[in-house]
Amino acid sequence: MNEMQWALVAIGVVVVLGVYLHARRQAAKQAVWKNKRKREGMEEDQLDFFKEDQASFDEFGVGKARSTRQAPTLEGGGAESAPAPVTPDTADGLFVVSVYRSDLSLVPGDELHQALESCGLEFGAHDIYHRFSSQGDTVFSVASMVKPGFLIPAEKDELRTPGVSIFLQLPGAVAGAAAFDDMLVTAQTLAERVDGTLLDRQRAPLTEEGIAQLRAACANYPAQ
Repeated sequence: MNEMQWALVAIGVVVVLGVYLHARRQAAKQAVWKNKRKREGMEEDQLDFFKEDQASFDEFGVGKARSTRQAPTLEGGGAESAPAPVTPDTADGLFVVSVYRSDLSLVPGDELHQALESCGLEFGAHDIYHRFSSQGDTVFSVASMVKPGFLIPAEKDELRTPGVSIFLQLPGAVAGAAAFDDMLVTAQTLAERVDGTLLDRQRAPLTEEGIAQLRAACANYPAQ
């Protein structure tokens, strides 16, 4: 072979070696990331800590409807205090509103964490954010829409997510109507700050009618 051919062979070897080393580095990074995700006791579905029994969740970590049971009614009975209709979104006392990036892009972790903290949410149990009552009880919680749902401040630079889901389990420490209004305002504020849109539990756009139905169902739950 002449000098030109030898030069081309050498260049080819360098390119192949560079691709190989890059692939090895990427694989090592993925391994480190996966190891960081492995935490003792966190193999359960994203929101198992909201309920006593087991249920299945979709690929976004949003709970599927469980068996229907009537929500508790307020004292007094009668037409004025009749419970709102039971739907898949209200049957189990678990109310979900998600904030999804409107342009379908991923929300950077630093932007998301800044928005969460600006809403007065606090990082806590299960590596997610929570709204706490004045007595220190959890009112509702916020998790990434991607399982396992972690929102760890120290890992914000590595986080990319299409959005978050906000979960309100009733009955709780705060009356249902007040808890829902707080959750809704928080969801709307987060949507404004990350250019998102609101989705219901079935991942459909949350309409004014849907908001009214959820608020009416939450009103059936007094504080415990």
